[in-house]
Amino acid sequence: MKYLKKFTILTFILIYISQPAFAIKVTAVGQGVSRPQAIKDAQRNAIEQALGTYIKSDSKVSMGQLNHDLIISKSSGYIKEYDVLDEGSNPIDNSYMVKLRVIVNERKLKVDINNFFTDAKAKKSFHNNTFDNRRVIVSYKKNYGGSLSPGRSAVQTLMDLVEDELVGYGFRVFLESELKRIKGKATDLMVDEASRIQFARQENADALVLVSIDAKSRNTSDGYLVISGAVSLKSYDITTGEIIANLKDNDKTITMADDYVGGVTRVAEKIGRPAVKKLVTKIVNRFTGHRSKFVTLMIRDVSLSTQEKLEDLFDEKAWEYRVASQTGKYMELEFFSEFNPTEFRKKFRRAIKKKKIHLKPVDFKGARITYSGKYK
Repeated sequence: MKYLKKFTILTFILIYISQPAFAIKVTAVGQGVSRPQAIKDAQRNAIEQALGTYIKSDSKVSMGQLNHDLIISKSSGYIKEYDVLDEGSNPIDNSYMVKLRVIVNERKLKVDINNFFTDAKAKKSFHNNTFDNRRVIVSYKKNYGGSLSPGRSAVQTLMDLVEDELVGYGFRVFLESELKRIKGKATDLMVDEASRIQFARQENADALVLVSIDAKSRNTSDGYLVISGAVSLKSYDITTGEIIANLKDNDKTITMADDYVGGVTRVAEKIGRPAVKKLVTKIVNRFTGHRSKFVTLMIRDVSLSTQEKLEDLFDEKAWEYRVASQTGKYMELEFFSEFNPTEFRKKFRRAIKKKKIHLKPVDFKGARITYSGKYK
């Protein structure tokens, strides 16, 4: 009996040890106006990563996306513990940034996700997507000729259609009018597509949507107006600079002679509604489809000889890349990598240290990494 007890206890211990830890370990970066806010943001990002891990491993949710605001809002409740790996002020915008190693309570997370799927209302928000909470800037771009001014009713109708469709898929949408109110004069330089893309990069956006609408009218012999409208919707992947969608469509409507504004608004909705659905479908596919990962590396204040050393290093490592821009002491490169930006940054840092190439890390946002040749 004594030996049986020992065997039973030993068996129990072995079974207990062999059980999974029910924890997910992730590394996440957070940003905020203060250290507590940055930590809270990093915790939220950690839970989003953990959700992504669960999606890939659980067949019940592998084909879709639920509206995860309810889960993300309780992010601190899923965190068992965390360690601060790195922290400091961002010299670009004076915000505070932290990097955490977080241990997430997987068992509790799965229970809440399963409970979510038993709720009838929650099922309605289940989309064929992933859990990416991506930032999209929507900007109205007035073309030459018959383009409508930003304040017109038809423009607002079109912008609302774009915003509503994007929000429906869980994107975080920022309208140009809101940015002007928040940023003030910072948006005055948004005069063309290139400057808008640059601004979107500074705002750490994932995508930029450019909206425009042209309209013209002619009188009929029986006192009506024929209003012709043309809608243009264009979207860029801010990380790579590639065009996601470039849609153009036109249509017309007939209205009373004194109802020009209403007629233009109706034709904007008539053209815009199907066009916007096509646009957002392309954006959704862009960020959920299987495609090559890009990491953009920007290096400034470096001599030509250092630039040559870096390119030799990349060739030696057999890293697949292309030079996106190279002028004077500045170079911007796009790497096609299966590594996430954090892993790529570590590999790059180790590689330049081994080659004794002195560069200083300046900024790290999303898939964009910035280094400077001013080492001290």
